[in-house]
Amino acid sequence: MGRVNSAKRFPMGRVNSANAFLWVALTQQNAFLWVALT
Repeated sequence: MGRVNSAKRFPMGRVNSANAFLWVALTQQNAFLWVALT
């Protein structure tokens, strides 16, 4: 439901690319911290 609503409100281009970039950055940071801590 959330994705459909956001797709209706915002144009697909910049929002999705920004979210994808932030998602990748956060997941890479979490993976780095996980490896560093374990």
